[in-house]
Amino acid sequence: MKVLPLLLLGALICAPFLNGAPSQLRVIRFGTYYGGADMEIRNTDWSDFDIMILHPGTPENSYRNLEDTAFLIMAQSMKDRGVEIYFYLDIGCEKEPGGLYYSQSDRKEWLDFKKRQIRLFVRYAEGIFLDCVGPGYNRQPQFAEDVQELIDYVHYSGGTVIVSDLFDMMNWVKQGERDLFPYEADYLLLKGAWSITPDQYSDDWNPLEAISFAHAQGREVLGLNYGTEGDEDRIMFCYCASRIFGLEGFSYAWKDAYEGVCSVDVPYDLGAPLEKFIYENGRYSRKFERGTVFVDFSTHKGWIEGEASVRKTGMSGVLVLLGGVFLLYLKRLNHAKDVG
Repeated sequence: MKVLPLLLLGALICAPFLNGAPSQLRVIRFGTYYGGADMEIRNTDWSDFDIMILHPGTPENSYRNLEDTAFLIMAQSMKDRGVEIYFYLDIGCEKEPGGLYYSQSDRKEWLDFKKRQIRLFVRYAEGIFLDCVGPGYNRQPQFAEDVQELIDYVHYSGGTVIVSDLFDMMNWVKQGERDLFPYEADYLLLKGAWSITPDQYSDDWNPLEAISFAHAQGREVLGLNYGTEGDEDRIMFCYCASRIFGLEGFSYAWKDAYEGVCSVDVPYDLGAPLEKFIYENGRYSRKFERGTVFVDFSTHKGWIEGEASVRKTGMSGVLVLLGGVFLLYLKRLNHAKDVG
């Protein structure tokens, strides 16, 4: 499989940066959802998330979600559970009418329009997610400076910023088109960190290189993975890889089109990392205070050994316990009748 040479080479090259990355006691759990407030989505357990990226709508549909009372109530319910809300803002791949597409409009007009959107969105959200900002969408010389001006404007407005996509921007710098990393954002989104589609792992490119690049620049990385809703093995593989290599955020999206929110329960209390990651016997591992995390890229398997591997007892565990107590009671009751 081609994943092993890529990852091994990347790890050898990038190990100093990866191992020097800030150690996180916990990982930001985030989700992405671009739809409306239908009944299914409203019943999601929002306690599983620290950040949610939502879509407020577009100018063409008058920001439909901001006009929907159910959507605003849903967003408020997220905030009541301690979730930070980020609104999606298209930057480079928009095809809006009226000459607002960057390459077809006056720069000042475009910037003013985007700033009006930001002012509207920060009334409801703690942050803004800027999508389509890499060179694959726009190579005009002024584009990076204009995007940074928008990031600065979000900060000035009291919000924080997530920018996508890390891998595209890393290639931008490597190709010599930028002297420095272009954006002073709060988080960088790495799409398809370990699973690039619901059916395909990220074997044809090297996520470790992108992660080391971001950490060397002092940036925090949110890793977005794709898969089917109930694929526990894929979720565990992506989660373990994220912890071993120091990603600051973890997400798992199903259907690949943000059509639903996959509420991923990963209550592993690993504590602080005790050592750098190591590679031996064909797998990576890293020791934490309450267990050791392993990942095998050849089989796409991840697992945890030690105290942290024992998950907190949920409702199903409580029911099993109560059932056992009840059976013991019946046994003793029957024994008392036999004796009597």
